[in-house]
Amino acid sequence: MTRSQQRFHFLLGGIISLLGVVLASVAVYDIYTDVVVQNNRLLTTLLENSLPLAFNAGIIGSGYWLTQNKNPDISKQAVIWTGISVTSILLLAVWVYGLQLIQGQLKPLIILAQIASMGAVAGIIVGVYSGRQKHRQRELQSLFQNSRDCIVKVRFENDTPLIQEVNPAFEATFGYSTEVAAGESLDELIADSSDKSQASELSRRARTGEQFETEVTRTTANGDSRIFRLQALPINTESTTTHGYAVYTDITESKRHTKRVNALHSATRELISAETPEEVAQRGIQAVSKILGLPTSTVFFEQEGTLEPVESSETANELFDEISTLKPGESAAWQAYKSGQPMKAADITQLETIQNPQTPIAAEMIIPLSEYGVLIIGDTEGGEFDDEDFTLAQILGNNISTSLERVDREQRLRAREQELSEQNERLEMFTSVVSHDLRNPLSVAEGYTELAQQETGELKALETVEQALERMDSLIDELLTLAQQGESIDEKEPISLERVAAEAWETAETKQATLDILEDGRFDGDRNRIQQLLENLFRNAVEHGGGSVTVTVGPIGANGFYVEDKGPGIPENKRDNIFEHGYTTSEDGTGFGLTIVDEIVEAHGGTISVVEGRNGGARFEIRDLDTVE
Repeated sequence: MTRSQQRFHFLLGGIISLLGVVLASVAVYDIYTDVVVQNNRLLTTLLENSLPLAFNAGIIGSGYWLTQNKNPDISKQAVIWTGISVTSILLLAVWVYGLQLIQGQLKPLIILAQIASMGAVAGIIVGVYSGRQKHRQRELQSLFQNSRDCIVKVRFENDTPLIQEVNPAFEATFGYSTEVAAGESLDELIADSSDKSQASELSRRARTGEQFETEVTRTTANGDSRIFRLQALPINTESTTTHGYAVYTDITESKRHTKRVNALHSATRELISAETPEEVAQRGIQAVSKILGLPTSTVFFEQEGTLEPVESSETANELFDEISTLKPGESAAWQAYKSGQPMKAADITQLETIQNPQTPIAAEMIIPLSEYGVLIIGDTEGGEFDDEDFTLAQILGNNISTSLERVDREQRLRAREQELSEQNERLEMFTSVVSHDLRNPLSVAEGYTELAQQETGELKALETVEQALERMDSLIDELLTLAQQGESIDEKEPISLERVAAEAWETAETKQATLDILEDGRFDGDRNRIQQLLENLFRNAVEHGGGSVTVTVGPIGANGFYVEDKGPGIPENKRDNIFEHGYTTSEDGTGFGLTIVDEIVEAHGGTISVVEGRNGGARFEIRDLDTVE
């Protein structure tokens, strides 16, 4: 309390005490007059004035109490109502007494009745006021006791808020009852060490009478840190107050919900920017941890009738040495995937189908990802997932499904664009060949035909025309074959390397060359195109190795084969060029034979390379073809 406040309270209390002294002096004077002047009996006189003296002593004591009281409202109201009461009764007494003097007759009974009337009116006024105050106090107490907000009443000692009373909601949330908390500093009791300075500043502001609302973090008796909206309600808002209320509204769940929704929006933006299914799965797993706070999750994709794990959280990988494939009928996840209905289980041991009864996972949610697979979210601690967790998990699952659908659509579009690009490239090449390579032999044929018509060297000229036309025919056949290789392969069948090589050898122009098939191999593919590939390699070997060259065919591992000849081989500095369109080292070659070979291998998803053969010739190695199970 400041010095000016102390002087103010002293002045108010002094006024009341002075009134008590004045009234007490009247009683003392009456005793003196009765005993000394009128010789009345002392005992009777003392009895007559005992009650007024007791009242006067109470008034003097009340005045002293008001000088010590720290509530200015009480002091003001006490002085005002005392003044009103005394003044009213004195005026009434003077009024009645004056009228009776005018009449020449004093009527004590009338005076007493009038004073009693005034007392009754004063009692009614004070009673009504007191009743209203009590009713208001009961309402405030009911609000205090029944409010869902945590309310604490404090008394300020300097700037320290000392707890006077807490309501049941405060006790339930913070774990402190009035018996335990009374007299303790509110800031010391529930403010964390890192929040002490902020709490002290808020208490100082409330002490000055400022009414405000702010967001704070406070700690409960069991150590939980929660977020509250604090309302400071000082009793006196016009000056420094001594008492006030602090109202704490728990907004932890609301803040948590807002944070999770924002995380969901952020995760959705991340999913939208993913470019591959694997990237979508990875970002989906990250979102589970950020949104739900559950560290154990796995995304499974449907592959050939099973659910294969494609992305797992770090915790899931630590819990399981290997995350198993989910097969039809062996797990609840497969049932959820087939039905398209999400499910949750507080205790997975109660499920009808469980693939791994020894799993460390106690509870889990299974979210179908449309036709692409499922998202499984697990928790090592059993217990029911709340509705918000389940709803957010389903929304996240829908977002993952939508992203997978978008990625799938974009990949098909890019594949189609690539296919169109390759078709355009072949069309441009075809146009180039038609406009240049075919035009040249055609011009030769026309020229020599003209000579034949002029009967100059007729037979020799016609032979040259025949060769030119054969050249054109070869070019056209190769171009048509090349154009066909760009088409996608819709169906594959098991192929025997030994059989298809023998058939290709029979249809290729191999002259006196020899075919040596060391061992059979099996793989999946388009039989006609594989035969075309082998025919082109056989013709290439004969063309560069001579009519008596030996060609060897054999498997490479479980998904490839090689074709090797004993010819002159291909120089290392030219091996990167031999598959280019139009590249040839032979005057009779079209330059498309090995290009067709490369196109066929690529259409089958394989790779082709050329290395030096064991006997110095050329060795073509085809790998990574589909294998037959």
